[in-house]
Amino acid sequence: MEHGGVIGVRAVVDGDERDLRARAVIVADGAASAIARALNPAKPPESHRAVAIRGYLDGFESMPHTVEFHFGRHFAPGYAWVFPMGDTSANVGVIVRTDCFKRRGIALETLLHEFVTSDELRKRGAREGALREVATWQVPLAAPGATPLAFDGALMVGDAARLVDALTGEGIHNAVVSGRLAGEVIGRALERGDLSRAALTEYETQLEREIGPLIRRSYRWQKYVTAYPRVLEVLFVLAGAFRTRVTQWLNRTSTDFRVTE
Repeated sequence: MEHGGVIGVRAVVDGDERDLRARAVIVADGAASAIARALNPAKPPESHRAVAIRGYLDGFESMPHTVEFHFGRHFAPGYAWVFPMGDTSANVGVIVRTDCFKRRGIALETLLHEFVTSDELRKRGAREGALREVATWQVPLAAPGATPLAFDGALMVGDAARLVDALTGEGIHNAVVSGRLAGEVIGRALERGDLSRAALTEYETQLEREIGPLIRRSYRWQKYVTAYPRVLEVLFVLAGAFRTRVTQWLNRTSTDFRVTE
């Protein structure tokens, strides 16, 4: 920082600490962003964070080209997933909102174990002993107006900007949109020679226009599902009974993905 503005980053390069100066900085160093913590040290509440655990499962009958989401009481508001990595391996994991996870008093490793050893996965060859490279991390969930994203000389994007969808835990769509907008705004600001926060707030305005409605919708749905968990069960019953209509509705209301029957 210099004169209240960001002028670069201090990093360890080849074992030596160096100052890397820049006219503008785009903060894209992920959910555990050190730069975001320095610029905005206020920690989000636990209801705006989630915890996740994943491992790679071998010798498992996956479904190539099919992403699976599994819902259960222990996961809500959250889910377990199976992402195929070929015919016989998969990325499997669990994500749960932090405050709900702490109230249940169940270790993340236990949730993953219960999921991997569930009847549904065991009959497809899943065994806990086949899990490798298990890792845990925190996920910052997007909430309306939760944090400033523009600073003198810097913009925050993606997970560093806490733009992970609060309902699905998916961050790629919002990261791509925010990265594109940040590049466009920074480009114009460099042409004008004005990297002040006042000039860069155009980024926040553009981001609100493109993904603000999606962030608010996901945030409201997640809060509702948390308060009324049985509503989710009813929705899945209805989805099974009226599959075509539910698919059409999802595709009209979602900008993140397309649902096929």
